[in-house]
Amino acid sequence: PEGYDEGDFAQDLIFVGLVGMSDPLRDEAKAAIATCREAGIRTVMITGDQQPTAAEIARQLGIDRNPEGRPLVTVHGRELTDLDAEGWKRTVADAAVFARVSPEHKLQIVDALQQQGHVVAMTGDGVNDAPALKKADIGIAMGIKGTEVAKENADMVITDDNFATIVGAVEQGRIIYGNILRFLQYLLSCNFSEILTVFLALMIGWPLPLVALQILWLNLITDIFPAFALALEPSAPDVMKRAPRDPQEPLLTLRFVGLIVWQGLLLAGVTLLAFFVGMHWHGTEGEGLRQATTMAFMTLALAQVFHAFNARSQRRSAFTSRLFTNHWLWAAVVFCLMLQAAAVYLPFLQKVLQTVPPSVSDWGVIAACSLMPVAVVELVKVMTFGVRIQGGPPGKN
Repeated sequence: PEGYDEGDFAQDLIFVGLVGMSDPLRDEAKAAIATCREAGIRTVMITGDQQPTAAEIARQLGIDRNPEGRPLVTVHGRELTDLDAEGWKRTVADAAVFARVSPEHKLQIVDALQQQGHVVAMTGDGVNDAPALKKADIGIAMGIKGTEVAKENADMVITDDNFATIVGAVEQGRIIYGNILRFLQYLLSCNFSEILTVFLALMIGWPLPLVALQILWLNLITDIFPAFALALEPSAPDVMKRAPRDPQEPLLTLRFVGLIVWQGLLLAGVTLLAFFVGMHWHGTEGEGLRQATTMAFMTLALAQVFHAFNARSQRRSAFTSRLFTNHWLWAAVVFCLMLQAAAVYLPFLQKVLQTVPPSVSDWGVIAACSLMPVAVVELVKVMTFGVRIQGGPPGKN
């Protein structure tokens, strides 16, 4: 289908399906509806069938009860005539199925659900469905049986007329949204750390810990490749077991900005620690300062690369069974490590980046400082969310 990720933005996303008496239940339909229930998505059926037939279909699909097990009703179209606003509110809250409804009723059902603050996805295939498809937050037309009028009034078209495909689109939308957050968390915290490293060093009165070309190198190498790899993070096992996010919630929440700030401070802190040790060991003049600058440069670069594993989840431990599921991330990490080694050992890059080969003791400081953010972030996850090393509770991403 033409993927649509709005399902991830609903407080209580509702799929309103249209089925006819001749439509057989697909094998995967019941499983797809069960997935919707786990994902906080309510499924409502609108049909032209008689009330007993519609109720039986609802029972087979498992939509005749709410998540708490309370029975839901099957409403006949004649019961919708002359309902006032309060009546519509009660009816759509308690109904699993609407049988023998008119095109006008379909539109009123969508409007009543929206009036209660729901984000409504409406499926349909006929000309009479067009007004409801246009009114819904997400109009979904059938690609095979759907009329051209329905397709023109819909927001998306399903090419296989399969309800499970809609659920798959919601899952992909959640994956995309989660990967956007991972991308932003990594990129913003890394860039913030570079700014802080230079700013804090100047405030303390130290020499510059990074030269201009080193900062440019970091922006081109360690910022880009791991960030793009995080944008390709595969689906988490619990992605369809989380409640939809508040549609009014901004992308950069206060908590998310705070996460970026403290992790940026952490990366800058370990960089300045390595720089301080380098100045203490090698001095602050000439070749000694170049040695200290190389230590700061390598520490920040490697800390950023390893920080990509922190950004895979705000709650889950990096050291779970999913550690190796993102092959792109591991490829990016290996590639960045090779380039960083070249930056301090190839004469051409040494001259351009003003680096020198670190000694064994320098490498020990670089390794310890660059790995420290991983340990600290893991500890914070354990203290905040109770994350276990071999897995943890379902998280936001």
